[in-house]
Amino acid sequence: MNCKTLILLLFFNLLITITAQSPIKNNRNKNNYELNNDEEVEKESDEEDENIESSDEEDSNESDDSEDENDDGLYPNPKNINDFKRNDEEEYEDFYDEEISDDSDENDDEGGTGILDRKRYWPKTGDFVIIPYTIDSEAGISDERIKRIEAGLKRIARRTCIRFKKAKGRERNFIEFTSTDKNTCSSPVGMNPNEPNQIKLFVDRPGCYKIGTIMHETIHSLGFGHMQAHTNRGKYVQILYENIEEPKHKNYRTYSSDHRTSFDTKYDFFSIMHYGPGPLEAPRMRPLKKYSYYADFMGQRNRMSDGDVERINKMYKCHKKYKKNAPDDYNDVDTFENESDEVNDTEEEVDDGSDEDF
Repeated sequence: MNCKTLILLLFFNLLITITAQSPIKNNRNKNNYELNNDEEVEKESDEEDENIESSDEEDSNESDDSEDENDDGLYPNPKNINDFKRNDEEEYEDFYDEEISDDSDENDDEGGTGILDRKRYWPKTGDFVIIPYTIDSEAGISDERIKRIEAGLKRIARRTCIRFKKAKGRERNFIEFTSTDKNTCSSPVGMNPNEPNQIKLFVDRPGCYKIGTIMHETIHSLGFGHMQAHTNRGKYVQILYENIEEPKHKNYRTYSSDHRTSFDTKYDFFSIMHYGPGPLEAPRMRPLKKYSYYADFMGQRNRMSDGDVERINKMYKCHKKYKKNAPDDYNDVDTFENESDEVNDTEEEVDDGSDEDF
């Protein structure tokens, strides 16, 4: 082999070697690029994880705040809290509300707000509790006040499985709205098995015909006493019996666990079944200093609280989920801040059909 041929062979071998190494280099560049991308993704992922952890910490803090709010055994403040502010005039109204109860055993620390005697529960048909009602035509209750009564019944029905239907005259058990010459609004607690449940409303007291008062008295008839009869009331409020007339003490009594239960619910300053503090110069009840903030909400008669809804639905085993706060359910909230009997026609349209069910 001559020198020229040898040189050519060496040249071709070198060329082949260079060509073979080139893809490896390209692959290495590609791998480096992918590695760099992975690092970027990993970095972004780490940042996201940090953000998620930070968000979780914030959520955890919020949750802790919420738990702190519930640590005292109270319901959290409703989102629409201003709707639960008490009208000062209701201070006067609540004192004259009476629950008429056959419970005989009194106890200071065991019972609750809901009766346990199932014979006094209204019967349930399928998913609903259907309660006939009538409004005494000879009681002198005006058409405007009838609208308020029926508006109150509708509001209870919207968030519970309770339904109200006009009585046809042959029912044994029903609610009768009637008048009284006694300066009070009153109702039995639970269904009276032997006679109609008479909800008595003093004709000369317009406050007895506020929609919230109608709801309050009707919830008595469903089977609930006043919120201040709750098992744990001593942790939240102080009853000042020295400022309460002795005949009225019964409206502040508590009951034995043999007769009443709280259905494992919390104390509820926002309940429509709670009494107000009473006059500033001689308060009948006041929240403990730690809970003084709630004084402005005790005794409100604007709407049912979430706690009211929960208790009713637990008593009657309502299975449907009902919205909390439910602002849409109250587009017709009354603002009767005076003692006028005037009713805005836009607040509640009531069909006079005898078969109306709500």
